[in-house]
Amino acid sequence: MQHCYLCNKPFDGDAVQKHDEHIIQNALGGKLIGAEILCEACGNILNAAVDVPFIRELEPVSVLLRLARDRGGACAANAGISSSHGDLRNVSNIQFWMNNDFAVAPSKPILLQDQACRKVTVIAATNALALAFAQSKAVATLASKGYGVEVGTNLAAYIEKAILQVRSGAIEVQRGVLKIAIEFALQTGVARHEIAHLLGNGNLTTDAHLLRGC
Repeated sequence: MQHCYLCNKPFDGDAVQKHDEHIIQNALGGKLIGAEILCEACGNILNAAVDVPFIRELEPVSVLLRLARDRGGACAANAGISSSHGDLRNVSNIQFWMNNDFAVAPSKPILLQDQACRKVTVIAATNALALAFAQSKAVATLASKGYGVEVGTNLAAYIEKAILQVRSGAIEVQRGVLKIAIEFALQTGVARHEIAHLLGNGNLTTDAHLLRGC
């Protein structure tokens, strides 16, 4: 292609520069790159409007499949938890994240008390946060009563179930899949006018009826 498929401007190497586009998003393990289908400006537009929401919706899939990526850190997905541990029954103000090694970390430090073993465990998103919370008054009080103190970053041993949700019918997912289909088609020689009805106003279509029919 000699033009950007989104804005239809010709590549000139100056104002309209070619963009190395991951046809399947890098965060989802995509390796195929289209170097002559999209300009830099439109690549930035679609990244914010399509890729970021799409990737966010599919984070649970990325975690479960342990998808590799060329750049960025390891992925993590928001998870619901089910636990019979007394200190985890009322944690509605805390979010939980499952990493691609299936470790589960809380958004805030959590103190888990084991009276039978005279032990308290601090679980936090990082070891530094756990160590800092272990210096808190609540932990110091228990330590003064003879409790041993441990720190960690993985809550998985204390829960019975982690729940990951994927909204497969969400418009963010539909637009992300549409973008992949459009770019793969263009990369393999389909003409822009064949997919022009899926483009609109400097972006991909947001027409739910059209998206469902793609």
